[in-house]
Amino acid sequence: MAERSAQHRLPPLLVIENVVGLLHGDNFNGLCEALSDLGMNVGAMVMNGRDFVAQSRPQVFVVAVDKSIELDGLVDSQPNGPWFTTAMQRAVADLPASVRKRWQWWRLPLPKGFPEPVVKLIDFDTVPDTVSLKSPEHTQRLLNMMTERNLGKVFAAHTVGGRHVGFLYRRTRAGIQRAEVRFDGAAPCTWSALPGTGAVASARRLRASKPWAQPAWRRGRYP
Repeated sequence: MAERSAQHRLPPLLVIENVVGLLHGDNFNGLCEALSDLGMNVGAMVMNGRDFVAQSRPQVFVVAVDKSIELDGLVDSQPNGPWFTTAMQRAVADLPASVRKRWQWWRLPLPKGFPEPVVKLIDFDTVPDTVSLKSPEHTQRLLNMMTERNLGKVFAAHTVGGRHVGFLYRRTRAGIQRAEVRFDGAAPCTWSALPGTGAVASARRLRASKPWAQPAWRRGRYP
């Protein structure tokens, strides 16, 4: 980008997306400083896919605009709205003074309404009869990997009865592999929170190999 700037070919607007782990460490500081050195005003926000679709996936969006562009009506004097988390504000406070002079708190409209829960997007009618449940031993092994908090979610759903669509995923907590579950209507983020260290969960591999596991809208059933 420095070369493009020297050749006067730098885009007037840059948007860079990354995981929220970007806010913890030197990467965020270095990125904002580099953009500021290019003569750009810089701002960022944390946006969660759950505000728009049935997946919880918080991401950092860094937006840099050439200093020649008028920003009236596009920025606020202080953070305003759910986009500027505590971690974001701490990261901004740690920026060098020269970068903070170019920092902008972008003004964004709030999302309207709530996305449909994932259970509304799954076509249960096309699940083949050959699909079977996991063995009781496999299920117990996963339950044994859960903390009391996650076990409580499973038992609460079992007590209510009926059909519940949840997501189970494995994560390493304090060096111990844990099985975690959610029944809140949103699919979890299947990538690591740290930049450059993502790993796809088994649910994604399942969707790739079993067409019936795709949400209905992905199979062309809905627009």
